[in-house]
Amino acid sequence: YVNTMVIPPKTGDMEIDMARKIDSMTKTEKVVGLLVSDPESETSDLSNSDKAIFSDLLSLLYSDNGISDENPDAWHEQSKDLTFYSLYAKLEEIIERGKNVSGGSQFLKDHQLEDVIAFRNSLMVYFKKGAANEHWFKSPISLNDYLKSKDVIFNFGMGGVSESAIDKKQLALRQMFASHLTMLKAARNRLNNVRTVVFVEELQRYIKHRDSSNIVATMISGGRKLGMVVYLITNAPSELVHAADGSSPLVEKNASTILGNISMWLIGALTKTDMDDLINYYDLEDASGYLDELVDIRQNNRKNAPLKNCFYLKYKGYQTILKVVSHPMLEGLPIYSTTQSKINTDMRTTDQVSDSKLKTSLS
Repeated sequence: YVNTMVIPPKTGDMEIDMARKIDSMTKTEKVVGLLVSDPESETSDLSNSDKAIFSDLLSLLYSDNGISDENPDAWHEQSKDLTFYSLYAKLEEIIERGKNVSGGSQFLKDHQLEDVIAFRNSLMVYFKKGAANEHWFKSPISLNDYLKSKDVIFNFGMGGVSESAIDKKQLALRQMFASHLTMLKAARNRLNNVRTVVFVEELQRYIKHRDSSNIVATMISGGRKLGMVVYLITNAPSELVHAADGSSPLVEKNASTILGNISMWLIGALTKTDMDDLINYYDLEDASGYLDELVDIRQNNRKNAPLKNCFYLKYKGYQTILKVVSHPMLEGLPIYSTTQSKINTDMRTTDQVSDSKLKTSLS
């Protein structure tokens, strides 16, 4: 998990630095909202009552640790030891000791005790010692290690378990944290004039769910100003198209945002249904001849067809056919090989290839 309670260190960019505290509070609110919400509901936003309780609770905790708008230079240092357990402990302290707690008297004036207890009970399963899901927040990711890394893969398969067998909240949390880390890296990269490239594989799996569809929509709509380039990869585009005009209101809105912000299309051999949906949605009738040939290759397994290994590419009004091939000698290069991971036997990893070995293979 990512400890959003900690306010990140300064970056040197005034716009980013002044928003660090608000951003941490907003991210933490989203995590708490997901925890207390019904996974089948249309939204994971906190109710007005719970939002007021959370906001005052977090403000009290920050105040206890000397964090205020007057000392932005000290935000990171004074928040670095806070966790979600700190937030829960403050809540328990107010309930148990009431007016004898710093800020407790005003807090209990502003909020009904039964509402505060109900809010506490919703969080208890995650943060009370010995609770069923206490382990969800036991292992924080090191932000320093993450920000230093160049290539990162977020895997939501969770050790080979299918998504249908995974707790929906746990999956949504992991995706939320991955999104937070990605945007954080993109912001840091922008300061160094480095673009952040993101590949979202199996897009159709994200678009069906309330929280994950919102994450992709946010990356698409908000990542561009951070210099983020997002590639959306799917072998079932019809599911995305239909989600934009037939799912729940929130998923429908997110799907429409995603589809409306796509600026380049790279289309390979698809089924007739998938191809027709793309042609109709994006007005690709002028390329239907080529696209139908790609369908024929897929459905009739035409290995020697002229457009075998070809993709239709459209970008800013320009369109072409792109053929993707590689020389047979490249297939044996160590840079392409993977081996079983020694850390996690359910995963595979790339070989460690030295520059000299790679150069020898290429030569």
